[in-house]
Amino acid sequence: MKKLKPCPLCGGKPSDKGYGIMCEGCGLWLGDGTQIKGNYVDHWNQWASARLSAQKKKPTCRWKQDYDGVWDTACGEKWQFLDGGPVENGMKYCHHCGRIIRVAQR
Repeated sequence: MKKLKPCPLCGGKPSDKGYGIMCEGCGLWLGDGTQIKGNYVDHWNQWASARLSAQKKKPTCRWKQDYDGVWDTACGEKWQFLDGGPVENGMKYCHHCGRIIRVAQR
């Protein structure tokens, strides 16, 4: 088994899940484990490097609930829950940009 490099986002330990490599620290998908010149290559998702760059620059996505119960995200999306909010539903990462969710107070 080859030695895997640490996660490029958080420096966490990569873990082989059998279907691909995932960081144990932040949960970032690192692809199938293929490395070219020491960097991870994700064959099925070409936008991974752009998302990774965005996450490094701004690691959180601020979510704010409006008075209709709809959650507006800092990345420009909207989300609505049937019950509770992102914290009550166990959400840690934004569904659109992949950054860590930070809930803003009204």
